[in-house]
Order: sequence, then C-alpha cells, then structure tokens
Amino acid sequence: MGVDVDALIELTTTRQIPLEKMISAIENSVTEAYRELPEAKPQGRAGLNRDTGDISIHVPIFDDEGIYKETIVDEPEGFDEFRHRSKSRPKHISTANGSNVLSSK
Repeated sequence: MGVDVDALIELTTTRQIPLEKMISAIENSVTEAYRELPEAKPQGRAGLNRDTGDISIHVPIFDDEGIYKETIVDEPEGFDEFRHRSKSRPKHISTANGSNVLSSK
C-alpha cells in the first residue's frame, strides 16, 4: 500500500492543507483499518515513508519488564484488500488533475 507523494504534495498545495496534517490523517486512517483486523498487534501504528510513499505498520516490541527492545514491521496477509473493502474509508483521494494519491501496491 502506498501514496503517490507528488500527487499528495499537489493536493495539499492546491487545497492549502499542511502536508504533515494530511500525512497524519492518512496514517491515522490506515492505523484504524489495521486495528480492525483480528490479527492486528495492539500497538501497531501506520507510518508513511515521505520519500517513497510506502505505508507500513510499525509495532514496538518490549521485553518481559516492559522495556522497549525494537520495532518490527507487521505485514498481515490481505491488509491492502481489507483497507479497500472498508466502507468508512475512501478507496482513493484525487487531485485537481485527477491523479490518485492513495494506491494499493
């Protein structure tokens, strides 16, 4: 799953929306969709790579004493399809010239 970064920049510029605000909204929406999966990890959080547009789920791992050890990337099977089936989320966001910002990879 990913975002066309150039189209996202065009959209935020055209609509005068701060880029980081739009990125945060995308990350929050993907996180919400991820958390609806039965196999979702409790502290999983979507992150958007600002260079490539790739979206991945980052999950912090803690030891038995609750001390942070590392962050892993969770790639649940079918997550791209699940996100697009969700009725409460748009399948894409279009810019003024009609290019799509969100895409499934």
